Amino acid sequence: MSYQDSVGLERELYTFPEVDRILGLTPGTGQRWINGYERRGTWYDPVVRTRSQDPMDLVTWGEFVETFYLARFRNEGIPLAKLRRIVMAVRERTEQHYLFSHDNTSLRASPAIKEVIHEVQITEDFPTFLVKRTGQMILLREGARERLELIEYRRGVAVALQPRIGLPSIAVAGARFFGKPKVRGTGISPIALAGPVMSGTPLEKVAQIYEVSPRVIHESGKFVYGRHWRVAA
Repeated sequence: MSYQDSVGLERELYTFPEVDRILGLTPGTGQRWINGYERRGTWYDPVVRTRSQDPMDLVTWGEFVETFYLARFRNEGIPLAKLRRIVMAVRERTEQHYLFSHDNTSLRASPAIKEVIHEVQITEDFPTFLVKRTGQMILLREGARERLELIEYRRGVAVALQPRIGLPSIAVAGARFFGKPKVRGTGISPIALAGPVMSGTPLEKVAQIYEVSPRVIHESGKFVYGRHWRVAA
């Protein structure tokens, strides 16, 4: 990994509420996973960061990518404490902080990751990875594999991703537009397309003005408004 790529992953871009909004997480989720939290007098260490930081610190691009990917595991019911133990074990053996912000080909080539995954196979503590006899690492769960495929890598480092499954028109890139969501291949924000339609402007007119398809506008509307998205009659 080059120095330039490393700096890209460390670029500070998001507040915690922005992480939740862009990734479609329940408010407060990003902060708990990234920075840890306290509940009923018990402190729970972060998963994404190695240690808790000032809550006012911005989330880096690398931390954003890690949160995006780890969300899949958590949604499948893997307890956060267990998830953190496995992530930390892999980090210790690979000496790589950002696990999913790097193309997993680098992990496949690492003897350390093979050792970790072999241990996991025996304990069945984290049934997400599997090592074939060739040593190749693959993802067991289709959802996890699908999420990894939504990350775009360049020179082995994550540079962009599709923040919501099922909305391929929307993308975020760490080095463009300050990491804000845009319609793929343009500088158009989803709200610029969906907002006027929600306010009553005919969808066809907005599509003509911005030279995009109705599908792109519908995806933008679902991204911004979720289940409240509607097209005025």
